Amino acid sequence: MSLKPFPTNRTAHDRNHTADHNAFSAWLNTGGIILSGATVPTVIDGEEGDFYVYTGVDPTVLYGPKLSGAWGAPGQLAGEQGATGATGAAGADGTDGTNGLGVPPGGTTGQVLAKVSGADNDTHWAAPSSTPAAHAASHASSGSDPVTLAQSQVTNLTTDLADKAPLVSPTFTGTPAAPTAAVDTNTTQVATTAMVLGQAASATPQATGTAAVGTSTRFARADHVHATTFGTSSTTACVGNDSRLSDTRTPSAHVSSHRPGGSDTDFLFARKTADQTTSSTTLANDTHLVLAMVANATYVLTGSIDITGSSDSLGLAISGPSGVAGSCTVATSGITAGTASVNERIPIDGSTIATVEYLIGPSTVLSGIVRTGGTAGNLQIKIKSVGGASVTAKTDSFIMLQRVA
Repeated sequence: MSLKPFPTNRTAHDRNHTADHNAFSAWLNTGGIILSGATVPTVIDGEEGDFYVYTGVDPTVLYGPKLSGAWGAPGQLAGEQGATGATGAAGADGTDGTNGLGVPPGGTTGQVLAKVSGADNDTHWAAPSSTPAAHAASHASSGSDPVTLAQSQVTNLTTDLADKAPLVSPTFTGTPAAPTAAVDTNTTQVATTAMVLGQAASATPQATGTAAVGTSTRFARADHVHATTFGTSSTTACVGNDSRLSDTRTPSAHVSSHRPGGSDTDFLFARKTADQTTSSTTLANDTHLVLAMVANATYVLTGSIDITGSSDSLGLAISGPSGVAGSCTVATSGITAGTASVNERIPIDGSTIATVEYLIGPSTVLSGIVRTGGTAGNLQIKIKSVGGASVTAKTDSFIMLQRVA
């Protein structure tokens, strides 16, 4: 094998190819071999005088010959790109391809390809003037080809909608009208002025009778008149200087409303209607001196307890419902020892006893403040004998409560 030497009158790049060409020609006479690979050759690849074709780059390069264990710099095997050659003669036409999907065979001049249904590739040839298959449903909002238009694309739609009242909380102008509901209609429909006027009552107003809410849906007219009978007898209305309007009239008896269990809870009064004698040294409820208090109220307490008996003392306590608070001063006059009076101040909770010394015709006066909490209950006078001798709380002893808050 022999290679022609490159001309020596080329560029430096061409001269490198010339050197490689001459070296390769000399190698053919030495019996070396040509190696190739996709990686750059290393010092252990090949023998002295071998060449190596490196295919890992494009264009391919040539290393060698290997001298003194080194491959040296590579050189390109391909030359520079040549000039573009002249265009060759046109080849013969190929055969026609098969029709694509959705394009049926046949058809005539002027026909168009039209869809038969919404299925893929379901088409046929049809004249342009033919009526398409019905497909309005496909353009509905839930169809396969919905039509969506902006308001601005429809003539006058935007301005026409601006003149309409909204469905939620509309505000009307001018004189809007609506159907007039029948009298006594009770629904959510609109009430017209005619319906409102139709609800006016036509019955004569009652003059007297028992108070009642009533069930009628009619309303009274502004100029209605209640018939009233004036006079000085019962069931008639007072007029002018009727004597029944005088300040000197005697009020109806209502003392029972202030007694225990009465309806007047602002002023309460309890009186002993019989003597109560005890020799017990244990506190017990006085059978008469008890008053019912309401919750969350403040009362002024006053009273007087008359006592008779031996030289022993009467033990006294005042109790109330849960949460009660207050105190009471117990003043007793005429003590045997010569003292003018003895005062004891006891809390009103039933836990403390004030002793009252006996004297002939003693009178014990109570005065204080009582406050109830969230629980209503009784204010109760409790008594006992301090020394065990017989002691009597006398008839006409009493207590009073006046509510002040």
